[in-house]
Amino acid sequence: MNDQIDEPSLCETSCKQVEVPTEDEVEALNAMREVKERARSIKGQISKLSAAREASEMEERSRHKWPSRRWPFIY
Repeated sequence: MNDQIDEPSLCETSCKQVEVPTEDEVEALNAMREVKERARSIKGQISKLSAAREASEMEERSRHKWPSRRWPFIY
């Protein structure tokens, strides 16, 4: 092994330093994650409600479009 302390290692000359977020930044990131998750949840609920409303409207339209009883002259 070549253990020379005087020479800078490859990583010291070419790698970027990793920045550790502050406590305030971590709190802000967690708050943004919570907002994002809540937005996903609300979006999913809206999608479900929209699909249910559309299905209900289609069912209502189909009831009015076709008679519920057969016409007397078909027999």
